[in-house]
Amino acid sequence: PPAQRAVVVPPLLRGIARRGAAQQETLLGMALGSLSELPLPGSHAELEGRLPFLTDPADRALVLEWLLDLLQFLPPPAAPAADRSAEPPPGLSADAAKRVKGRLSHEEVRGELLAAKKLAACRLLGAPAGGAPVPVASSDAPAVTAAGGPATAAGS
Repeated sequence: PPAQRAVVVPPLLRGIARRGAAQQETLLGMALGSLSELPLPGSHAELEGRLPFLTDPADRALVLEWLLDLLQFLPPPAAPAADRSAEPPPGLSADAAKRVKGRLSHEEVRGELLAAKKLAACRLLGAPAGGAPVPVASSDAPAVTAAGGPATAAGS
């Protein structure tokens, strides 16, 4: 059940940036199923206990990049043309689209179910952490742009 996963998943995501791609995909898939049930912090002090994966800069960057990919993800057409079936949604690489979709069924990445997952991602991104939304970057980690790459002086 999602409520149980919401308790189990946050500690499992700690250190996700140092895991292999297959483990990351599995853990992010678990996170996707529990996004709407994650216990949001009321303050920055509660962040460590409730969402420990957001305290490590590398883990936070990976999860935020994945959330951005989720928000940009558009479902494939209902009856894709043969020549367009392998195309990723606009704004995403094929790898990013595959990482978001993971092992979800076609129905789980369409319509209201997809909208609910995106709403849960927005809920997490807007969670207060010390009076501000979840930190996107910290002084000890490179800033990450909306495209997931490092920010430059001209692009920040």
